[in-house]
Amino acid sequence: MRSPQGVNILVLHEGCSYRARLERLLKESGVGSFGQLEFGTLDGIFGCAREGLGITMMPRSVSERASQNGKLGIHPLPRDKAMVPKMFVRRRDAVVSAALSRFLECALACASAAAATTPPDRRAKGLAKLSKIA
Repeated sequence: MRSPQGVNILVLHEGCSYRARLERLLKESGVGSFGQLEFGTLDGIFGCAREGLGITMMPRSVSERASQNGKLGIHPLPRDKAMVPKMFVRRRDAVVSAALSRFLECALACASAAAATTPPDRRAKGLAKLSKIA
């Protein structure tokens, strides 16, 4: 069902971070009312987007693979809206091998370098979470 403003969002289940980001972005942009079509698969979402049934928000890599036939338009978001925190997850009591330890050192170094271009409020949160892992 299309909303009164004619915008449908094509989304995964409640709790999906990209769904929440898209809803927030639309509301911040003044689109207070939109229809929702919920799917269980990315193929379903992209299939409906190809047919013009709505819009969605996905990682660039996923979107580029889905748009190889040229029917999908991919539009980059402003940098402050496009950044998505990523976490490295592992079992807390797992053995930390030399390779994993080196990987975590590199990840922390990369995160520190990226922090120079990240807004201060997001910078501290991301680095604190990553340093707890190492």
